[in-house]
Amino acid sequence: AAAAYTLVANAESTFAGDGSGATLVNLPEAAKGTLCVLRITGDIDEANAVTIQTNAATDLFEKQVICAGGPGGVATAGTPAAPTSDELIYTAAAADTNFLGAGSELFFYCPRDNRWLVRVRHVPEGVGSTGAFSVN
Repeated sequence: AAAAYTLVANAESTFAGDGSGATLVNLPEAAKGTLCVLRITGDIDEANAVTIQTNAATDLFEKQVICAGGPGGVATAGTPAAPTSDELIYTAAAADTNFLGAGSELFFYCPRDNRWLVRVRHVPEGVGSTGAFSVN
């Protein structure tokens, strides 16, 4: 089973995992005005997925491009009127070159109920040329 973490609404949560096993990060309820920050304190350099999922089937990521300034940007699925992505997945390479290194932060904000916007402030490890986001 995947290790699981739950982010705290209107607070900074830390993640010290290394990607050595599948990991599930749960967002809280997507209520308008909620802000969550996921601060990476570990060295995610193993090749297992870190999946960030919404709290409920009605909570989705807004239609957007989530980018970390490196190779791993991804567009969420659906349309602005009908977004469909409820998981943001980060998969690192088993190397010291991933774009989400220790000190990186992912910001999750709800501009309206049931919708998350994502912004990434990345601190690359080494050259930061590996790792990728995907969505479901």
